[in-house]
Order: sequence, then structure tokens, then C-alpha cells
Amino acid sequence: MDLIPYSTCKKFLDFQPEKPWPKSWPIFAWEKTLISGFTYTDKPVLNFKSEDVKFLHLFHSCYPYLNLSEMGRIISQWSNISFLNFSWKEFFSFYSLQNTDSLIQQLKILISTPPSFQNWINKKSIHPTALRVLNSLKNIKHANPLFQWIAENNLSQSLGIKTLEMGVELILMGISFDEILKSNLSPEDTIQAIEKKRKPLSTIQDETKKKKLENIMWPSHVTGGWNRKGDKTGLEIKIWCQNQKELEEKLNKVNQLSVFQKLKE
Repeated sequence: MDLIPYSTCKKFLDFQPEKPWPKSWPIFAWEKTLISGFTYTDKPVLNFKSEDVKFLHLFHSCYPYLNLSEMGRIISQWSNISFLNFSWKEFFSFYSLQNTDSLIQQLKILISTPPSFQNWINKKSIHPTALRVLNSLKNIKHANPLFQWIAENNLSQSLGIKTLEMGVELILMGISFDEILKSNLSPEDTIQAIEKKRKPLSTIQDETKKKKLENIMWPSHVTGGWNRKGDKTGLEIKIWCQNQKELEEKLNKVNQLSVFQKLKE
């Protein structure tokens, strides 16, 4: 380990890390190849040799956490660099990730998507396996409007993944949903409109159940409806009561209604 000038270092490992390297920290290099502080040209560099430390151990010490975009750029830029002498399986193990071949494929696809979508993926801590649906697209750019809409509306993790899967399925079916995305609907209504196109039969069934429940004569201070929670639909009943006895009476009346039997009919 020794101090060397920045100008003597190779800089081809610069993967554009998204967090700036702390100014108060020293810059690190391995065998005169920079692994941190890529933009600090006026500082000396603490150079480690291969006999001092293995490359991956030093790199992981500098970057204990990487988002998926950063990993994608590393995969893209470092694949043909042999002198580092490590396997991708070993690299990913430092970040508790497995399935090397599949993971590499997902990361390569991810970095070809719009930056806003990548930011959403990283912000919501989406797991790479959720991106497998993108493997089926012959041209990833066909889904750019979908990627951008998900990012612009900052969907939750679960809703974003669900919308991504349904949107890609519509693309594969040759069904356009561009007009839905360009409409002034709320994110919730937009997702329902996409789902209606993707699953027309189940959507009709849900609407039928809603109408049937509206026609049921509920006990006083009891309401019921067929509602959606995340990616599931079901019966939601609201009961207002003042004491345990009143609650039991209303529950008995609800049971006598045989609501699910009426829905089957």
C-alpha cells in the first residue's frame, strides 16, 4: 500500500456511482486502478496491491451497498476486464444475490430503460426477479411509455409491479393502452382500466358482484361492498355499533343474509 498521484491511475472502472464519494475520505485504487473518488483529480490516491487485499474485498468495503442501476453499469462496463480476476457469482454473493445468469440478464435490461424508471426501481427496492417479465419483450423500448408512467406517478412497489406485468402482457397481446396512460384518470383508475383490458371477464364479474351487493337489504348501520385490496378482490363489510350485544345482533343478521350465496346466484 502506498500513496500515488491521481494522474498515474487508470480510470476505466468508473461506473458512475450515484452517491458522491465523501471529500474527507481518501481515494482508493487497486493496482493503480481507481475504484473510488473518480472525480477528485487533485487528491493523492491510496493504492493497494493484490498482495495487500483482494479486489472484491476492497471494492465492497468502499461500496457496501449498490443499487440495481449501478450493478447494471458494472456488468456492462467490466465484463471484458480480465485482470480483476473474480467471477460474477462471487461479486453478487457480496450483495446477497444469487442466480447469476438470470440476474445479469435482468440488469442488462434494466439499464436500457428510461432513467426515471430506474430511479423508481431503486427507490422502491424492487427485487430483480420482478423484472423477469421484461424478458418476453423483443424490443424493450415498446414499453417506455409504461415505464415512464409508473415512475411519474410514483406507484407503490406492489402496484408498480402489478401494472408492469399487466402492461407488458397487453403489449405481447398486441393491445394498445397508450390512450389510457395519456388520459387524465387517477393512477388507481388508470390501473383499473389497464386491468379491464387485460382481464375483461374477471372485471365484468367484479362489476356484477358490486351491483348485487348494492341491492341487498343490509341491517341498519351495516354496509357491504365488493372492493379491491392490492391485487385481490373481496367482500368488505362495515358495522357500526355501541356495545358487544349490538355487535352480536348485527353479525347474526349479516350471517342470515347468506351474502356469498347470493353472489353465487
